[in-house]
Parts: sequence; C-alpha cells; structure tokens
Amino acid sequence: MSNKLEIGTQEDGEDCDYVVCIRATSPLAFPDNLVSTCSKCGCTIQYRPHAPKTPAKMCVECAIPEMRESFDENNLQVMITPKTVAEVAAYLHKKREN
Repeated sequence: MSNKLEIGTQEDGEDCDYVVCIRATSPLAFPDNLVSTCSKCGCTIQYRPHAPKTPAKMCVECAIPEMRESFDENNLQVMITPKTVAEVAAYLHKKREN
C-alpha cells in the first residue's frame, strides 16, 4: 500500500484509527471547538464538533511518531473530510486578507 491523502466522507472518518487534534489553546482555535484529552499522553486537546466520533483522538505531537512509522512502512493513509477542507480553506483565505 502506498502513502496517500484521501478526501473521505464523514462515514469514512468513523473507520479511521485515530483523529489528529491540536493541543488546547486559550482562546480555542475556533470558538465552537470541543475539548477532550489525548488518548495517548493525556494532554488537553481541541477538535471540531464534526470530527469523527468513533476513533480515538490524539494530539499531533503523539501522532507524528506514529505517522512517521507508518510512512517508513509505506502504508500511511491520511483522510480529511470535505467539511474540514472547506473550513481550513476559509480560515487561510481570511488570514491572507488580514
């Protein structure tokens, strides 16, 4: 299997191994973000309300070594939902305007 980035559906996201989240900030990156704890290190994380519910949530700092291992094994698969793509694009567009 090769490394790839896939745009999947919300339902596809429920089958992922984990959701990569950022550590909690004050204020939150988006005011409607939800807060939880990283399933690996226990730090406080934030994620979007529409993030898949089933997979474990992991901070990016814990996810990077796992992703690197999968990358080395040539089987890293990364999925993003269309809603997340749209939110990131809107955020970057707004940031560029300022």
